[in-house]
Amino acid sequence: MKLRFTGEWPPQELWARYPNWEYALDEEDLPGQGETTLRPAADQTVIGDEVAFTAGEVEQANGVRLPALIGLQGGTPGSFTAFVSEADGWTVMHLGKPPSWTCIVQDWLPEEERSPHVSLADATVFPVVVRSRLPLAGGQRRLEFWIRPDGKSQCPDQGAM
Repeated sequence: MKLRFTGEWPPQELWARYPNWEYALDEEDLPGQGETTLRPAADQTVIGDEVAFTAGEVEQANGVRLPALIGLQGGTPGSFTAFVSEADGWTVMHLGKPPSWTCIVQDWLPEEERSPHVSLADATVFPVVVRSRLPLAGGQRRLEFWIRPDGKSQCPDQGAM
């Protein structure tokens, strides 16, 4: 099985074996691949700087837990997608100046083509806790942070993000 995914998320059944994913930029010119093609990262034991997405979970305010892929830049979280189905979910990104977390609504697409979305004002969802499966490189601590209804975030041992 060729573990390359372009224009779609890696299937959740692979996340146990391959929690870390990177962009296959050196393969961008291969047929069927592009700058968004994902492949398993070389290191599947810790979250290193080269990891673009790592598997985790989102725990909503109402206690519902959803599988998630956490988007990273240099080991710092910049987005996450909480999966409500095998292949699709709602996404929250760290955007703006000053930066805060924003729920993504794909309003550029026709409504029937949009991914699910949530609102920061939804008290059944926010605040959410986002946790990685793997620890960060250089330590034993898993990535864990909260997103509050005001769009601010906090790490349990580092304060505001």
